[in-house]
Amino acid sequence: MAAGRARLGEDRAALAAWLEPRKRQLEELLRGLEEGSPAQETVAKEVVYLREHQSRMDYRRAQRRKEPLGSGAVEATCVQYQCPSKRTGQFWSLAGNEALLCLDSF
Repeated sequence: MAAGRARLGEDRAALAAWLEPRKRQLEELLRGLEEGSPAQETVAKEVVYLREHQSRMDYRRAQRRKEPLGSGAVEATCVQYQCPSKRTGQFWSLAGNEALLCLDSF
């Protein structure tokens, strides 16, 4: 993905189109590698990642549904919830942290 972004920028449709043939190449490469070798394990990991995340990488469908693209909204929400409870010197019990998250949510 990083190589595709470096080449194509953030054009998600172009990135998806660029990624598909590379995924097939990885699958072909995987079949030709020695079983249990470090190279086989690395390629297998990438192939599994692409297979498991293919449905959520359908950016054209997400655009048609007007869904947010990218992780910015999720990352911003995580920061909003984590900052108050993870400052220096603050330690929370599970119950206390859950109460703080509920308070922040309201």
